[in-house]
Amino acid sequence: MNLFGSIMLWATAAPLRFPNPAVWPYFAGSLAGLIGVWHLNRASVPQPQGMERTIAWAAIFFAAPMGVFGGDHLIAGREIAAMVPSWIPWHLFWAYFVGVALIAAALSIVTERYSSLAAGLMALMLALFVALIHIPNVVTHPHIRVLQVIPFRDLSFSAGAFALAYARAREPR
Repeated sequence: MNLFGSIMLWATAAPLRFPNPAVWPYFAGSLAGLIGVWHLNRASVPQPQGMERTIAWAAIFFAAPMGVFGGDHLIAGREIAAMVPSWIPWHLFWAYFVGVALIAAALSIVTERYSSLAAGLMALMLALFVALIHIPNVVTHPHIRVLQVIPFRDLSFSAGAFALAYARAREPR
């Protein structure tokens, strides 16, 4: 199916409504995971062995939650826009932009199309979130416990993305 056919298929399915919009983030994450499994098990792709197979599955397990986070940005854009620092303009735009970027990066990683670049940019984005959003939140609200945990979560995701970018950049093509 060409790009136009894919867009038309998506456009016809768009009116489909789930009773709860919280389904969409999990749909995005599941779709990224399913595409990754399908791509990994295609007969036309040489099957990786040993550590390469582990890296391939790790990429799927990393990309699926990023798809969920991207879907969260799309259904809860206003709530996420409230977390954008006041000195950055266009809060709602950035919330939606990051959501689309996370889903695009997840799909790039599982399909192995520019996956090293996508993982590297995702790692940089997450590290910037820690430096620009999470650390200032911890400093201004030291008594809120969950704000102390979020920087470590995003730093671990950032480190995983850097490791994935490095592993994919070293893979022979």
